[in-house]
Amino acid sequence: MPTKNKRLCTILTNYANLVRTYIIDSFQMYSSTLLCVVVGFFAVVAALNTDYADLLTRGYTIDEENPKMALYRGSDYQVFKEENPHFKPDAANDDTGPMAFIPNFLGNLMPSTSRHKLVPMGSGKCFEEIKMSLILNEEKAQMNLRMVLGYPKGFTCTDHFLFLTLSDYYTSLARFRSGVFDIVLKGVQKSEFKYIRENGLVVFAASKGIFGTISSLYSTARLFIGSQTEENVIKHMRSYGFKLEKRHRYNIPFPKERLRSGDVFFLFDPSGIDALIGQGTASLIGHVGIVVENEQGVKEVCESVSYEAFVDPAEAELPTGIICTEYIEFMKLQETSRHIVIGRLKDELSEKFISNIEKVRTLYRELKTPYYGYEGLFGSFIDVPGDANMPFGTTEMLGFIIRAAHSMKPEVIDLLFKQGIAWRLGFDHDVAWDFDDLMIYTQHMKKQLGEIMAVVENQGRKYTKSNGDQVESMICSAFVMRMLQAGGVFGDLEFNAPETTPADLSYLDIFDKDIAWPAEFCTGTERGYCQFWGALDFDLPHFSTIKPYAHMNERCPTDRFHMKC
Repeated sequence: MPTKNKRLCTILTNYANLVRTYIIDSFQMYSSTLLCVVVGFFAVVAALNTDYADLLTRGYTIDEENPKMALYRGSDYQVFKEENPHFKPDAANDDTGPMAFIPNFLGNLMPSTSRHKLVPMGSGKCFEEIKMSLILNEEKAQMNLRMVLGYPKGFTCTDHFLFLTLSDYYTSLARFRSGVFDIVLKGVQKSEFKYIRENGLVVFAASKGIFGTISSLYSTARLFIGSQTEENVIKHMRSYGFKLEKRHRYNIPFPKERLRSGDVFFLFDPSGIDALIGQGTASLIGHVGIVVENEQGVKEVCESVSYEAFVDPAEAELPTGIICTEYIEFMKLQETSRHIVIGRLKDELSEKFISNIEKVRTLYRELKTPYYGYEGLFGSFIDVPGDANMPFGTTEMLGFIIRAAHSMKPEVIDLLFKQGIAWRLGFDHDVAWDFDDLMIYTQHMKKQLGEIMAVVENQGRKYTKSNGDQVESMICSAFVMRMLQAGGVFGDLEFNAPETTPADLSYLDIFDKDIAWPAEFCTGTERGYCQFWGALDFDLPHFSTIKPYAHMNERCPTDRFHMKC
């Protein structure tokens, strides 16, 4: 192509892509007007008719020999976020609901000595056939990636790819044209080469496109913000198969005199947090507590709770940490939107718990702390490397999401992961490791972060809190399991209570399903429990169906429902 024409082509292409980028940013700000759609369509069409069709020239490196593919080098999360790589590919699924923007794991692409040694990587939304090869060039600090794309499903379809190492990420965009595309990923660090040689380049694909992604991000945001969050959460949970039908009565407090020590409260709140917990555990349960009669004969609800997430206990206005609250005061804290179910222990187990009530009270006094167990949260949920049912996608995606979130909220990510990752890597929890150093060190372990987080959370392990105290870090279900354990409910069975999720607790065959609950207060009695609070029917699938067993819940995928594992 003559130099003059090539320059003109480049100028027109850059202009078209600047317009296109402006339109994408406009959509991100929810300014998706008809004018934007029309202008955007012609801008994209103009771009598709040049040799530089897929380039967004905003300071990114371009492979001049093969300028048919976009090449992005992410230097920080904000840039990465602006380029919209967060699409969840599932070629057979056009859902654009909450969390659908999370990309789909295609596999680990191992390096080879020839770009002709192609590895099948499945298919995307656009291309039926995707093959790749990877050659490392340490001298030039770059990777040569070849993609062979075939059988596009439409004239204007696109596939987006996300490539991850342990410490960095790259994105690429392919439009409807089939063929061979060579990409040069530049600026690769020495530590990345070592990781890729041992683990491969982690490849994700996306299928939602800009419109689907915006729709999914909007749907996700509506679970947390806006005037209709409750309705949106309920709609989302119904899409997962939960009926959530209206009850014929609701918000009738259960009489405190009819409560019994050992009664377990299962709670569901139509909020974004409970929706994510429910999606990850195939259950509606977002929180649990246990009834304990104190020395004065007052019925209290004991729980590990944080009514104000990530707020320092010294500044919190509502209760936080491991606490016991008088039942009447506990009910005052429950918003009208909450749903509460009571499960009662079988008679022989209930008697055993009550006979050991002093041991239960003693354990509570030992565990009592104003700090909630954030450090044990993900350790409880992640038991299986490669678990694909978590709200954030697969565990292969976990490392990237954690690193990205750390750049925005380092104090929150440090609280959730830092100490837990450190001891799983073999270090003492209070060693002053920088978070990035922990990420790099995992290379030497030859593991993905999901594998490390799947290491069993040992009961009794203590974490250092912000005030220097060392306490056990437990989420609500771990705490209730410890209380039931102290009450002798599980006999001599050996297990790690921190590995228990709220759903896991509901599956255990320790509850009396034949009890005659008072019909004037309860619904759901035919299923073995009493729902006395909430406008919707709070169903507990597989309630009290698994006989407790040694080391239970330590190797369970999140979608295991009621099977042993």
